[in-house]
Amino acid sequence: MARRLVSIVVGLGLIAGAALLYTEPFTLTLAATSTPDYTSSEADPLAGADDPRLLLQPGEAPLAYATRLNGEVSRAYAHCTPAQSIAHSWLLSLLQALGFTYITEQGLLTSERNLCGFCHQAAHIEAAALRREGIEAEAWGLIGHVVVRATIDGAAYYIDPDYGVGPFSDDDRTLKAQIEGAYAPLAGTEAPRIVSSYLSRDDNAPYYSDAYLDALERQQATLLIIQDLLLVLAVGVGLICIWRGLRPSRAGAPAAEAPTPRKAAYAASGSPANSAGSNS
Repeated sequence: MARRLVSIVVGLGLIAGAALLYTEPFTLTLAATSTPDYTSSEADPLAGADDPRLLLQPGEAPLAYATRLNGEVSRAYAHCTPAQSIAHSWLLSLLQALGFTYITEQGLLTSERNLCGFCHQAAHIEAAALRREGIEAEAWGLIGHVVVRATIDGAAYYIDPDYGVGPFSDDDRTLKAQIEGAYAPLAGTEAPRIVSSYLSRDDNAPYYSDAYLDALERQQATLLIIQDLLLVLAVGVGLICIWRGLRPSRAGAPAAEAPTPRKAAYAASGSPANSAGSNS
């Protein structure tokens, strides 16, 4: 009876644990709000690369698409540290705790199940979406900030999904006025520093390579699939444990066959051979 009870308890524990890991506490609750409080999202999280919000719509001009896309990513994505973004995945959190930091050092880069992150993470997600639609784009490092730099219809633009501003035409005559007007109401005291980082062109460059960030994103996406499979496996094993604990016990052993008179005589006098020897 005790073994049955243990089996049921283990099964329920596996199922409850899988349900807990799938939802809380590794999912941050981000209340809907509006900018400039960009530590919270305003829309549902992105659902992956095929999320309709990330796709170029029929008849949509490239610049209009980039503008809309920037707003969609900004509203669906909140600002948090890379470590907080990794905490949304129990498997990635475990790997990080075990020292496999190469897979987590940039934070979560996938567009699926990604609730928040630093500016470079939002910039990568947006740049990757633009590239999938045939637009040249990359995460572009400024001093202390990362944005998207895209080439649209032959002209260069800066786009900032972290603050939800842009595109800004990369034109020396108008760039300063564009970014000052956009960041002043959003970034507060940080606005002058951000404006200065745009204008200090000599130290601006791609934020790592697209190949590195894309490869890291694919590895993380694979681990998220493995994470789901492990949860399904845990539920399956839990159900088996519960079934083993609840199934009826096997019927007892069959009753012994009643001895025949001849067998009873053998039992009383010994083996047939001994009986024959006693008669000689």
